[in-house]
Amino acid sequence: MTHVLAADIGGTYARFAVFDMNAMRICKKVAFPSREKNFQTVLQLLREQAEILPETCAVFVLAVAGRVPSGKKQHKHIALTNLPYDLDCDAVRQICAPCPIVVINDFEAQARACMTSCFEGARLLGGAPMFARPSSLPASVTACGRVLGGIIGAGTGLGQASLIRERQGEGYDVLPSEGGHAAFAPQSEEEWQLSQYIRERKGREVQVEDVLSGSGLAHIHAFLTGEEVEPEVFTRREGFAQRATRASFARCYGSACREFVFRCLSDAGLVVTGGLVAKTPAILEHPAFYATFIDMPSPYDTLLQTMPLWHMCDPDAGLWGAAQKGRDWLLQSE
Repeated sequence: MTHVLAADIGGTYARFAVFDMNAMRICKKVAFPSREKNFQTVLQLLREQAEILPETCAVFVLAVAGRVPSGKKQHKHIALTNLPYDLDCDAVRQICAPCPIVVINDFEAQARACMTSCFEGARLLGGAPMFARPSSLPASVTACGRVLGGIIGAGTGLGQASLIRERQGEGYDVLPSEGGHAAFAPQSEEEWQLSQYIRERKGREVQVEDVLSGSGLAHIHAFLTGEEVEPEVFTRREGFAQRATRASFARCYGSACREFVFRCLSDAGLVVTGGLVAKTPAILEHPAFYATFIDMPSPYDTLLQTMPLWHMCDPDAGLWGAAQKGRDWLLQSE
């Protein structure tokens, strides 16, 4: 029996799962707050409280929010987005030895989740799938071009990635990005005023994820209402579905999804994921989201109206994607 330890390290929680790769199932799953002194402290909780021992697994794959340099060279330190510490890879290897350590971007994991059965539960928000409902995204686009799908998701930050076909052979690869740190482009007078409001608070240029994230949702709510509270508070209130905060965020999200489609021109469409819409699905259900997504002059309106737009709802998508990376790594190591 081959076990892969997968980790999805976000700005709020560090989530872990042990996968039986022979049966392709999760054997054990736990989560801990990620804002500890360092990641070694989180690993200590994994060992002592969850009794999960990395050294008993064939490989340990960590999906982290932050830029992971490409190449086969072992990384020493990786700067983590939205966490107060860097990932000390040498320290992690020492703790987990002899288990090999593989580090990938968190949205590479989200993209790889589209290649697993995790995608079976994806919900079609608009457009039309090219074939019958797939068990994975690549299974539905074998006759298409090189860029198979774009993946975008808001959570603690905003992640983006592209799932591509390898130039040689039948394999697939992922192009991660840090597109959430690009400049925010207001599309209306209200959004311009919102960007100035956030700029004054941040003291710097407004990034896309300053608007499209959990903190961004709080910024929009404070800008529109004057109330400064966490999204967990106001999104649970009765009547949130009718509030201007939801509509404003939905429009900004629809615009960002539309822009990303034109940047990657994916053949299978766009997959929306991330913790924010998993917790607050009312955002994607607001009519302003899809109306903004397809709001382009001819002929691009037809492209957007026919392009499949998916919501991958599985909260374990990052873990499944990390496990899929582990499976590929083991096959390549044989």
